Amino acid sequence: MTGIWSRVAFLVLLAACLGWLAHDVSGNPALPFDLQIRQAVHEHATPALTRVMIIMSAIGEPYVLWPLGGLAFYGFWRAGLKDSAVLFIIAMCGTLAIEQILKFAIHRPRPESFFDYPLPTSYSFPSGHAAQSLTWFGTLAALISPLLHSTWIKILVWLAAVAMIVGIGFSRIYLGVHYPTDVIGGYLAGLFWVLAVEFGNHMRNGRVKRT
Repeated sequence: MTGIWSRVAFLVLLAACLGWLAHDVSGNPALPFDLQIRQAVHEHATPALTRVMIIMSAIGEPYVLWPLGGLAFYGFWRAGLKDSAVLFIIAMCGTLAIEQILKFAIHRPRPESFFDYPLPTSYSFPSGHAAQSLTWFGTLAALISPLLHSTWIKILVWLAAVAMIVGIGFSRIYLGVHYPTDVIGGYLAGLFWVLAVEFGNHMRNGRVKRT
């Protein structure tokens, strides 16, 4: 019972942090923190790093993650892991819904991009790339790792997932299409929903076992 309440408390904490951040940026298109980080990152830009960041940003695009998500769903389903397939889709769709609700609720304008990178037409907060990459790679790692026998392979899977999540989020700041607080907000939104789905699945499995 203690474990359940600790999970609920953490979800409430994540929601509170996301709400506080959303409130903080709603009346401030650019916070001093955002401007300082943007400037510091831009000062360390190099042509080689820019090329890498463009690739990382492209990986986080919806036209890449959603087709790959469909393949992951199909793979889980064909392997007989139907619960994993459903959980994966619920995680992706829920994060998208939260992201879009927040974007239209906050109406935060985009910053000026760097390197003549195309500026998306959607609102800035939260970063969809950050939210969706955390959900995609985090959920996939969480569903795959229990199937692996080697501890080292499990660690490598999680390290790869974290590297992709951080790399995609950082690429949006580096390219100037998001403020740092947009990326933080995206991570908070994605983490909240992924853990909420995990908690719901945990409760559901508990009820099934008791019956």
